[in-house]
Amino acid sequence: MIPTTTALAASLATALLTTTALAAPHPGHGPTTSGPGPLPSDERAAVKISAHLEPGALEPGSELAFVIDVELPEDVTTTAAGVPAPFLQLDVPESVKLGGVHLTTYRDLASNGFLQFPFERLLEDTSTRVAFELRDAPGEDETIGIIVTAYVTAGDEAMFLRRRLELPLKAAAQAVPGDDRDSSWGKDDDLLAIGDRAADFALPGPEDTHVDLSASLGDGNLLVTTYRAHW
Repeated sequence: MIPTTTALAASLATALLTTTALAAPHPGHGPTTSGPGPLPSDERAAVKISAHLEPGALEPGSELAFVIDVELPEDVTTTAAGVPAPFLQLDVPESVKLGGVHLTTYRDLASNGFLQFPFERLLEDTSTRVAFELRDAPGEDETIGIIVTAYVTAGDEAMFLRRRLELPLKAAAQAVPGDDRDSSWGKDDDLLAIGDRAADFALPGPEDTHVDLSASLGDGNLLVTTYRAHW
C-alpha cells in the first residue's frame, strides 16, 4: 500500500477544491488544460503506457519483476514543462514487497527529492524494470496499481496526464486500464466532486502561522494547489 504521508498529500490535492479546478500555463508554454481532467481522445491515444509481468513462478519467496513502458510520438515530450520525467506511484497489495531500500527518514527523503522510494520514483527511461518479492501466494483478483503522472508538451500545448493501470498478479500478465477517473487514495465517499463544499480546515504556514479556509474565503475566490518536490 502507498504510505500514509503519500495518502495525505494526495487527499489534500483533491479535497481542498470546492468548485472547479484551474491550471495556469507554465512560463514559456501555451495554455494548459483546465485541470487534471482527461486529455482529448487524439492526444490521449498518442501517449501509450503499458506494463507486463516478467516470467517467473508466482510462489511465496519468489523474486519477480514487472516492466513499465512509455511510448511518445516524436513531437511529444514529458520534460519541457519544468518536470524532468514522468512520475510513477505504485500501489501494491500486502503479498508484494517492492525491492530496494524503503526511504522513511527526512534526510533520506530529502536526498531523493522527497520521493518515497520504492513506492514513488521518476520514469527516467522509456522502459523501467521494477523488482519485487512475493511474500504470500497472491489472491485471485490481486493487482499492482501503476499510476503515471506527466506534463505532456505537444507543440504550443502543455497538457496534464494522469493514468492508472492494473497489473494482475498472474503468469505473463499484461496491465489493463484502471479507473478512468483521476487516481486517488482513500475511500471514494471521502473525496469531493465539483460543486461540493469542503469542510473548514487550517494548514500550517511559515513562522508558526496558520491558513484557515473560512478566513481566506472571506477575501473572495480561493484556489488551493499543492506541489510535489520531485522536480
